[in-house]
Amino acid sequence: QKVSTFAGKLLGTIWMAVGISMTILGFVGTLAGAYNGVFVSPLLATLLAIAYFASAQVNNSKMMLYIAPLWWVGAIVMFIYPGIHTLAIMAGMMLFFQVVPGIVLYKKYKLESSLNG
Repeated sequence: QKVSTFAGKLLGTIWMAVGISMTILGFVGTLAGAYNGVFVSPLLATLLAIAYFASAQVNNSKMMLYIAPLWWVGAIVMFIYPGIHTLAIMAGMMLFFQVVPGIVLYKKYKLESSLNG
């Protein structure tokens, strides 16, 4: 039986809002010519930093709290040094700041689930 909590709803809302915002910035903003496409990655990294920072507070997660500034630093680097290489930087950041923490959090969740029944 799934339990719904305020914190869970808040986290879902944060990530849903960030996902929608990223989609708008990535597709609509670029197609509208609001900015050069090379700046999409740093814009998205900035939004991910916000989501990680807020989620860290809700989850009381030091790992997520340490990852948030890394997204901001990566965004700054990509803003200062724009170019085709920003795609590689963003891909690396996605791997190390999204996939790896996701695996860690999933394993932690499975461990806690098995301990709680």
